[in-house]
Amino acid sequence: MINLSSIQTGIFKQEYSNRNIQLLKMYLSFILIFSSFIAKTQYYIPPELNETEKPSKSHYFYQNKGQLTDFNSVVRNDISYYNINNSVNLALSVKGRVSYTWNVEDLQEEELKSFRIDMFRNNNETGVQPVALGKSKNYLNFFYPHCPNGVTDVRGFERIIYPDYYNEIDYHLTSNQAGIKHMYVVKPGGNPNDIELRFKGQDSLVNTINNLEMYLDGETILLPNAIAYEVTSSGQIIPSNWSPNFTLINSDVIQFNVGNYNTNNTLVLVQSSPVIPTAPPVNNNAWSTYIGGNNSDVTNGVDSDANENIVVVGTTRSINLNSFQPSPGSGVFQSTLAGLQDAYVVKFDNTDNELWATYIGGTDDDNGEKIVIDNNNDIFIIGDTKSTNLPTKCPTGATCNNYSGQQDVFIVKLKSDGSDTEWLTYYGGSLNENAVDIDINPSDDVYYSIQYLQYQLPNQK
Repeated sequence: MINLSSIQTGIFKQEYSNRNIQLLKMYLSFILIFSSFIAKTQYYIPPELNETEKPSKSHYFYQNKGQLTDFNSVVRNDISYYNINNSVNLALSVKGRVSYTWNVEDLQEEELKSFRIDMFRNNNETGVQPVALGKSKNYLNFFYPHCPNGVTDVRGFERIIYPDYYNEIDYHLTSNQAGIKHMYVVKPGGNPNDIELRFKGQDSLVNTINNLEMYLDGETILLPNAIAYEVTSSGQIIPSNWSPNFTLINSDVIQFNVGNYNTNNTLVLVQSSPVIPTAPPVNNNAWSTYIGGNNSDVTNGVDSDANENIVVVGTTRSINLNSFQPSPGSGVFQSTLAGLQDAYVVKFDNTDNELWATYIGGTDDDNGEKIVIDNNNDIFIIGDTKSTNLPTKCPTGATCNNYSGQQDVFIVKLKSDGSDTEWLTYYGGSLNENAVDIDINPSDDVYYSIQYLQYQLPNQK
């Protein structure tokens, strides 16, 4: 027996013969080869139906080494692996729970809403630990506030296996070019009717011809029906002539409808991961049109008046805004581009007819940012400017501000026919200001928000 105390800085003492060293090397090599063989053959990997079904390197399952937290910033060590994609994400627990999560942008509330539905074995989470195969060569490093020293060398894996998820049935998660897929591998001696999947977190489940529909807070994800095939002991694939559609056995538990097959073979049930249904295009536009000319044009704000006319504000460098008739000309506030870049306002009626268009600007750069229209159909606009010569105009008894900085904000009240301004004034200090938003109350008092670009004193060394 080798005395480990006789090993000094990786070199054996002379008391060991060269023959002993060679034998030791052969023994260690055998152990490594045997261990690798055991690791590769311990879990049965069924053959794929075709070449396109092989695991995709675009859909790795990444190991959680402490980088994952929930929305309460709690580190989720119960998650072992996860997959993030463009549709429904997966989080795999150390006990066999699969969490489906997805995000939906709420355009009305201007926020991203998150949803989650969990899938378990019917008798709750299993104690079987997941096994990861097919480790990626590349790795990720994470540096978050809860792990400032970093979570490093995070690898992705092509396949996750929960061995004996049910008796003689392994549960695989892998992928193809289309995305994630789930495989239930029923070995000889296993019973596919043991597969019962319980869902938690949804409002309801609805079984249809092609999918299991899962509803949560007005959102839907679809779990597509599975396909089935057999694999003989020699590796031959036999496609099944029946479809393992879902059966709801109660309000939150499903089974597969399994047809006849040779129980001496391995039965493989393959199911795609849930997807977010794609809504059919809705053509509910009354009309649409372009705004612009021979140079760059940007739209920044839009509002409608009491007559359902549409007024748009933006920024332009075009000298021929708008290319439609009537283009800026006589009868509007400003008929030509005054500088390199001006603000613009265009008004349409509710059937796509352009009523008028005007520039607002001086000899330097001007941007039209936001717009709001009052009950008299007068138009209030806020923007920012570097022009010192905007045509300021003040109501009787009021005082207009002068240009006073590197970039100031301008606020203007424009008549509903675009012919002139009711008033126009600057607002700003000695540095830069950006226009953010504008609004009015029923008394036509104007409220606006401005961003000040603040100078900060550097720390001394």
